[in-house]
Amino acid sequence: MFNKLPHFSYSDGLHQYLLGMAIDCSDYTNQNIYQLISIWIFGVCLVVTVNYYFGFLDRPKFSSITYWISSSIVVSALLGLFAYYKAANGLSPYNHCSELSFYRTDCILFGLTTFAYSSFIIFVFSMIFKWFSTDNKKVPF
Repeated sequence: MFNKLPHFSYSDGLHQYLLGMAIDCSDYTNQNIYQLISIWIFGVCLVVTVNYYFGFLDRPKFSSITYWISSSIVVSALLGLFAYYKAANGLSPYNHCSELSFYRTDCILFGLTTFAYSSFIIFVFSMIFKWFSTDNKKVPF
């Protein structure tokens, strides 16, 4: 799913690597990193949002927009770094198909794309779960 969404302009070489292009360039037999990142985005964002609205953080002292924004940025940044490192693992010439060409800036753009989608997913989950919270109903709006 993640590979079909709009993204920052990283190269087609990185895109093929993330889809799981084999090292011998024959087929897509390696791990699909898009699927892995999508699972991590939805899983981590869901856990963090449920914890904020129903768990340990559902307390009056955490009921502020500042805390919500800072926790959203931290979680999205961690997911972006995870995506960057998963993409950067293929930078070595022996870790990807020799016909593919991509650079560190492509990996950074993939990490930024993950950051943006993580922030959006946290916002969507927050709009859904906030109505059922006892103390954080007014966060983020």
